[in-house]
Amino acid sequence: MEKQFTLTLALLLAVGMCVQNGFAETGFAGGTGTVSDPYQITTAAELNNVRNYLGVGLYFKQMKDVDLTAYLASGGAGYTAWGTSGWLPIGDASTKFQGSYDGQNYSVSNLTINRSSTDYVGLFGFIVGGASGNYPNYRQVKNMRLINCSITGRYYVGCVAGMVWEAIVDHCSTSGTVTSTSSNYYACVGALVGEGRFIATNCSSSASVSSGSSSMVGGLIGELWQSTGYTIEQAKIENCYATGNVQGQNHLGGLVGWMEGGVIRNCYSGGAVTRVSGSPYDGIGAFDGGYYSVLTQINNSYSTGSVYYAGTSNPSNAGFAGMVIHANSSGNYFDNQESNQTSATGATGKTTVAMKTQSTFTSSSWDFTTIWDMIGGNYPSLRSAANSVLPVELTTFTVSSEKNGVTLNWQTATETNNYGFEVEKKSAANWTKVCFVEGHGTTNAPQSY
Repeated sequence: MEKQFTLTLALLLAVGMCVQNGFAETGFAGGTGTVSDPYQITTAAELNNVRNYLGVGLYFKQMKDVDLTAYLASGGAGYTAWGTSGWLPIGDASTKFQGSYDGQNYSVSNLTINRSSTDYVGLFGFIVGGASGNYPNYRQVKNMRLINCSITGRYYVGCVAGMVWEAIVDHCSTSGTVTSTSSNYYACVGALVGEGRFIATNCSSSASVSSGSSSMVGGLIGELWQSTGYTIEQAKIENCYATGNVQGQNHLGGLVGWMEGGVIRNCYSGGAVTRVSGSPYDGIGAFDGGYYSVLTQINNSYSTGSVYYAGTSNPSNAGFAGMVIHANSSGNYFDNQESNQTSATGATGKTTVAMKTQSTFTSSSWDFTTIWDMIGGNYPSLRSAANSVLPVELTTFTVSSEKNGVTLNWQTATETNNYGFEVEKKSAANWTKVCFVEGHGTTNAPQSY
């Protein structure tokens, strides 16, 4: 008699037609483009069609996961249009995207871009939001999950967008690789956004970011800046984190490469930051490559990543921020064991044990009720950001039948604050726990179970 059963792997976690670029595209699955009836996107072709509707005030919402693999592969419509260059970014310096996009937590996977001589590179090339100083009316790109990106561009490179101007990027996550080919001092490359004056909230990334001979390279954002004369927070990163590795020449940071004004609040970074070439040393930090202007603030944030320097000497005071000029900061910490640094500007060094102890942070009035959480002896995690992304990227999961049971095998690509896996089985209408398998906390290395 054949037995039927169900296995669940539960994670216990810290918490019309248009013609463009020479080929025809279908319209959208539905909608009229208004705030109450957005254009609906269910396929790669419909996603590409967004580039034909860049006008002010149009709304889009994603209704299904979109995998770009077949679309960009030989024989696909994208390949027919662009060849091996991969995806053409939506909007550029002259034709900017001026609408709002809601991914509704569906994914866009396998976004591939090979445009080494192109500026403003990402799913979107250039996003422009509301009028200057008009924060409540800023347009938004939100609830997007970009999985397994492989992006190469020159200046202003990111997964979501190369440049974002006075808009909000909220609850977006990215993974994969982002590379700049720039040899100019200003590359501005980040796993989320390359550069901009915008607001990023509840976003995260595990993508690695690199630019071998240029600067402004960050694990989340390459450069963030705010103009003088504004009293509102028009440039802000809040409740965000990055765990991918960062490589470049100068102004490198685990979260942000460089800040010229702006606010960072309740954020963390965990990737290794490596200066691979160049002289002299100028701005490298585990969290931020440096910041300038009295408008800059970094509060209640931390870093755990290591800092390495290819040169004549190891950088000093680089455990958190690389260069600090006219800035205000408070309540920041760095792991002085994991970072390969004993000192830092703008933050207090603590041992790994202390960094995994809640009282270390409550002494600086961190909010562990609504913002932060601490689970299973790990570093602090963000409650809101954790809800927007999958803290574990599961790459394989197989089940093999045995005489008296089954064997489960699975692999992960990355893990963020992963306490472990609880395996359950269902008998009749009831679920019962079989076992618990300990996770690897936060890691960018593949793991097998």
